[in-house]
Amino acid sequence: MSPLPDNVCPFQGRSKYGEGLRLFERLAAAIEPQALTHERCRELRGRILQRYAQRQRATATIRSAEGEWHPLAPGVCIKLLRRDEAAGNMTAYVRMEPGSSLDSHDHSQAEECLLLQGEILIGTHRVSAGDLHVASAGTAHSVITSPNGALMLIRAEYHAEG
Repeated sequence: MSPLPDNVCPFQGRSKYGEGLRLFERLAAAIEPQALTHERCRELRGRILQRYAQRQRATATIRSAEGEWHPLAPGVCIKLLRRDEAAGNMTAYVRMEPGSSLDSHDHSQAEECLLLQGEILIGTHRVSAGDLHVASAGTAHSVITSPNGALMLIRAEYHAEG
């Protein structure tokens, strides 16, 4: 049997893996190391960096202090948390001051509204803190009012300015 490569430690003593570990050691010892070409090294490096970049984009944390509130209607402001240009949607906070309202609107995509604080009325339909209201694509909302104020988390269609 040939000696083990520098990156493989020989098994010493007993193990719960027993014969499987000894077989692994024998297989590792039988493999001849292959020198990589410069092109193959560049290719592997590129794949590793691409996977790393994908992992970095896979998750994001938006801190509560980040972003700015912008007026949406009198007494109503919005804070954009995330937007997906490709899908044409966004996630945002919407804050309604007591007595404020939002005009009726259509939905070309599904819209999800999680009421975090307060209460809203969509027409005569009451939505309270902790409720999730979902509007399917192709539907329309009546005027939304908030007699006492509200804070909502909205996932909805994103309309680019311009």
